[in-house]
Amino acid sequence: MKLIIDSQATARLKSYQTEAKPYLLLYFDSSGCQCTVTGTPTLRFTAKVEKSYHIVEQANFCVYISDFDQMFFEDVVELKDLAYGFKLTSPSGLLNPMIPNQHLLNENEKVVKANEKI
Repeated sequence: MKLIIDSQATARLKSYQTEAKPYLLLYFDSSGCQCTVTGTPTLRFTAKVEKSYHIVEQANFCVYISDFDQMFFEDVVELKDLAYGFKLTSPSGLLNPMIPNQHLLNENEKVVKANEKI
């Protein structure tokens, strides 16, 4: 599997990446859904990599995906910067039209860019 990230998205992602959460995780977010196959493909930074995760080919980040979530993604996906968030696409079409910047970290966490003061 391969994740292509445009240069603007790379710069924005790096501003949210921290030493505590250096890994990008592609996953299928089914939180709040009653069925595990109903949800949205997305990504976030994470602190740990589980044994069940697979490496996703990407030049600028260490990116992973779980065995289960891999079925919801194509072999090649692309992430583009929207200034206020990100768009995730594949050769077949749109996977997620809007991943908000705040979604890059686990929910219930305050999002602070690496270069911002709290």
